[in-house]
Amino acid sequence: MVIYRVKNNMDSESLEGDIGASTLDHDYIPNLLKFRDNEISSIAKNFRSLFTKNNLSTIIIILGGPGYGKTSLVRFTVRRILEIAEKRNITLFGSYHNCWANRSASAILSRVIEELIGSSIKTKGISSEELITILRSFLIEENAHIILVLDDVNALTNEDLNTFFILQEDNRYESRISLILISRPTEWNILASTLNSRINEILTLYPYTASETFEIIKYRGKMAFKGEFIESGVYDIVAEIAYESHNMRMGIELLTRAGEYASATDQMITSEIIRKIKSKVYPELRAEVLESLHQHELLTLIGIARRLTNKGFIHTTIVDGYRYYKMATEEWGENPKGESSFRGYLKTLRDLGIINIVVSATGRKKRGVRARISMNDIPASIVIERVNEQLLLIESM
Repeated sequence: MVIYRVKNNMDSESLEGDIGASTLDHDYIPNLLKFRDNEISSIAKNFRSLFTKNNLSTIIIILGGPGYGKTSLVRFTVRRILEIAEKRNITLFGSYHNCWANRSASAILSRVIEELIGSSIKTKGISSEELITILRSFLIEENAHIILVLDDVNALTNEDLNTFFILQEDNRYESRISLILISRPTEWNILASTLNSRINEILTLYPYTASETFEIIKYRGKMAFKGEFIESGVYDIVAEIAYESHNMRMGIELLTRAGEYASATDQMITSEIIRKIKSKVYPELRAEVLESLHQHELLTLIGIARRLTNKGFIHTTIVDGYRYYKMATEEWGENPKGESSFRGYLKTLRDLGIINIVVSATGRKKRGVRARISMNDIPASIVIERVNEQLLLIESM
């Protein structure tokens, strides 16, 4: 039974483009972005100078909680700006990078150069300064501009982030580079004291209202599924769950999993299916998050999860966590890294919202500290299952 929509000449204008399961993918950008008109205008106005003075140099930061639509907003708006530039014969590039997948300035700049110029330029082992020179020379030669989007920018060190500010601010060159940075407010506040003065605009997103959440869920669902294969009332339930969590990703992930389940079991999408799969949907463990983790970060995560499956353990220590991490490395045929590296892996997992680390004083005089590690509302068994799948995928490459 085919429950997904397919593209055909009968699709209405609002549903033009790729129709079906792919419209629920994390990377999919719909043709209509509902209830963000003011935010789209706020971002777009920063790029007017490109069309009036052939000048482009701005830095914008987009703040908001998980599932508020930060990434979709930016990618949608940049796509619109690129379309306008093309109509006016202005050479403008847009380049999006998630900083968890590419965690250094040199890695991101290498990807940008590969996108724009191709693999003819070898970037491996080249310093950030040299990569900047290559990028600038290309833009000047092509009389081009670029909007560089850095998502989850808190994954970068201050030094790496400063590289991009230098790239954008150097007045010896024509103004050809703009930055759009995306972050959660808490993480950005750690960086803000030294960087806010260099930002042209800070735009904060707030969660969607209940009615807005319902309209968005219905819109995305209608793009993905044939109407006769989804039970009346499903959108209400999914929207309610997404609204209560203030996380639109939760709703989209529910629709995705429900579609997969219904298709595999040859039945329509029902409210009962939504209730059944709700306990298995965790946006923090969506595919693109696990794909962004390095192998030893995955081994750290599976080690922590295995420790927490032991009866009576709701949290663990760094010492025990490290012991279980080493057991995981042995199982997967890897040499364990040192405890310092292990602590770095824990920090990454904490920053992604997968684990929680609470530090407390120990002893009568509270001279020492102890870190307690726990899962953020994700069953350890689910973590083990998903991480195992990702490790097997890495092994098969």
